[in-house]
Amino acid sequence: VDLHDLVARLVDSGVQQLLVVGGNDLPERLASGTCIYAGAGGLLQQEADELRRRGIRRVALAGHPEGHPGLGGRSAEEASMRLLEEKVDSCLQAHLEVVVASQLSFDARCLVAWLHRARCLLNGRAAGSTNVQFHIGFPGPAPFAR
Repeated sequence: VDLHDLVARLVDSGVQQLLVVGGNDLPERLASGTCIYAGAGGLLQQEADELRRRGIRRVALAGHPEGHPGLGGRSAEEASMRLLEEKVDSCLQAHLEVVVASQLSFDARCLVAWLHRARCLLNGRAAGSTNVQFHIGFPGPAPFAR
């Protein structure tokens, strides 16, 4: 199914918002030709205007308070924030509302610091746009083992 056809079907059934996430197997899918977008950011760079034109009003994105493990090493937090910033910019330029849903974090200090930094960086990026909203992933009771 073509992305545009899928979005049209979703909008026809009442969908106005999407959760757009990449995938941990992206390098393999790009190499095999089974994926044409370079992750969620690539999809949004190419298709955000079309999503809006077809009736999508809001896009939710994943936020990674502790960095995305696929980005590696100590730079993962910084790289994750840069990628999030690019995705938010693509959405706001297409006049889409943006929600960032955080991944779970068991470190409250890390989560609060990330939220503060993300809000400062992302809110007020586009003239006349509404602020980026944040939904925080909160862990339920779980054994603590790393």
